[in-house]
Amino acid sequence: MNNEGKTAESVFNRLCYYCDRVKELEFLKKRVSSCKIFKLDDVTNYTANGLNSFDEFFLPFPTVCIMHEGNPNITILQDSYKDQMGMGEREFITFYYDVFVDEGPLKGKECAFIFIGTVTEHNPKYRMIITHLKQAITIKGLKVISTHDTDGLGNIFTQQELEFFKEFMNSPIVRSVQFFATLNGDNKKFILEERSISQYKSDGKKIARSDERPKFTILNPDVIRTTMGITKPEGTGSAKCPHERRRHPRILKSDFFKNKKGDKIIIPATWIGDKESIIGNKKYIVRTDL
Repeated sequence: MNNEGKTAESVFNRLCYYCDRVKELEFLKKRVSSCKIFKLDDVTNYTANGLNSFDEFFLPFPTVCIMHEGNPNITILQDSYKDQMGMGEREFITFYYDVFVDEGPLKGKECAFIFIGTVTEHNPKYRMIITHLKQAITIKGLKVISTHDTDGLGNIFTQQELEFFKEFMNSPIVRSVQFFATLNGDNKKFILEERSISQYKSDGKKIARSDERPKFTILNPDVIRTTMGITKPEGTGSAKCPHERRRHPRILKSDFFKNKKGDKIIIPATWIGDKESIIGNKKYIVRTDL
């Protein structure tokens, strides 16, 4: 797997390119077009330990794209239905491309691999998840040379596809779910949106590339304020600043809520001071609505 010269953004842009050019990938265009990009670094340790259970799991947007800067790799996750709450089952899309230099029919040709499947809860007690591969698409040049699907009874994937998915693709998918599980379990972190003031806008004839979209990161308030070049207001006199917390859903589980037990409510965000700033060509927004 050759990652020399690649970034997560270049991999995402290549997926957009294939979706624009390859007719057989028409069914992916809406998902790729609508996804919101989150950056995930490979330094932070993401786990699901912050969650009491996967019943509280959610995505900030219906479709998200997680950029793994260390690999580089991208994972697209999509809700199965509107306002999905809980792990349940979500669809994933992963993508990889390379120019093969080994001997054989692919020598010297750029090939792309798209894997589509679902990710779901596997062990509720230990908050474990499992992936189910449903479709593998191989593209050479701008032509689909193979498409393998599950037939409902078992896998019909080639051994090479299964090994490639297991070795290179499965881990980023799991880390993507853990990334948002960490967010769900830590209401002290906020989502920061970054966009370019002079951001180029697509003409609508092709899918917007990475540099044409805002980016989202998940950070502590102190890091956000440093990034935005602002300071936190201090309380005066006996007044104390309230604790900051991100907007988040909560499931009523106590018997105290006799008629509403099991209902989902939204706890509003509390952020102190400015939520927007402009530094150079960048505009930053603390998304208290997510």
